[in-house]
Amino acid sequence: MPTIPLLSGKGSSAWHTMLVGGSPLPGVAIVKPKKGHKVDKKAGLGEDGATTTIQGKQLASATITLRTYKPEHIEELQGWLAILFPSGNPSSDPYAVSHPALAMLGITALFFETVDSLGPMAAPEQERLEVVFTVTEVRKAKPMQGGGSKTPQGKVDVGTLGPGFGKGPKGVPKAGGKTPPKVTLPGAPKWTGLR
Repeated sequence: MPTIPLLSGKGSSAWHTMLVGGSPLPGVAIVKPKKGHKVDKKAGLGEDGATTTIQGKQLASATITLRTYKPEHIEELQGWLAILFPSGNPSSDPYAVSHPALAMLGITALFFETVDSLGPMAAPEQERLEVVFTVTEVRKAKPMQGGGSKTPQGKVDVGTLGPGFGKGPKGVPKAGGKTPPKVTLPGAPKWTGLR
């Protein structure tokens, strides 16, 4: 189980930083994950209540809201958008991620599904944008303990993970086995280590 930083004091800045492939996304990050069970509810005709059966775990989902507060964050964000949502055929490989809210739920890899709300938070001259990403957890499927799942062992929930998956951020495969694109922006983090 990873060590989760406190909400205030030493280490609290980790709650405002979202790492993707070991590099921070620009601005302040607000991460709200959601994780649950697959539940089958069967109600009898003319009866109150229902019989519920847990049929496994759902893939977690989350929203990641970035709030920029420096002009260079907008430039960095453009570089990230080109990587996370490339033109042409996007890769189906996940990204290694790190944030305390995700770590608490055991989430180490995500697919970035959508980006939304590319708009100013305040007066445009203040260079403040709010950007919302929708993401989905990536993990290998495995039978439920107790034999309640019909999922074959080894079947993958989402995407093709490759043999290195499951070893943490270093085990998340690179897009098509290639090194991620190098983006150089003034003041931007180095893009090595993505995927």
